[in-house]
Amino acid sequence: VSTQSTGSLYFIDMFSVARVATVSICGAARFNAVAAAVPAKMQTLHKILIGEVIFKNKALVKESNVEQVFGAEWKKELEAYASKLPADQKKVLDRQVARLSLTRYTTRELAQFATKGPENVDAAANAFMVAEARKMLAAKGEAAFVEHVKAEAKLANWTDAAVKKFVDEVKTAKK
Repeated sequence: VSTQSTGSLYFIDMFSVARVATVSICGAARFNAVAAAVPAKMQTLHKILIGEVIFKNKALVKESNVEQVFGAEWKKELEAYASKLPADQKKVLDRQVARLSLTRYTTRELAQFATKGPENVDAAANAFMVAEARKMLAAKGEAAFVEHVKAEAKLANWTDAAVKKFVDEVKTAKK
């Protein structure tokens, strides 16, 4: 955005009037050239992840909110976008995406699963879930176990493929 402004725009809603400076003609041309090369959606996500902008109504930057706003394929789109960034910006973005993945866990889960470092949280959580599921499978039987996993998976928005993979992993896990 250029500092040479041609005027102002006002966005009026129920709660406030925000003054937004408009872009000069030169700045607009420069922005349009960049916008044509890079999807604006991923530019926005990049800015949210590095803290330059925030979600509407100051919503938390967590994986579920990112997926809700940017869609289920946001990781693939962001990887494609990041491949065109300079190495230093890509490194920062990768670090922020790794941090974002930790927002799926409560503080209690992080304390329990991050004992070997934050990069091992997913593996430790999965190992714990498999161990607990193995106990449930032994106690309740396969039919009740599969029914319970499907009910929980529905609440967690798991796909049918993810459910099948987890059930198979539990069945083949070592005792």
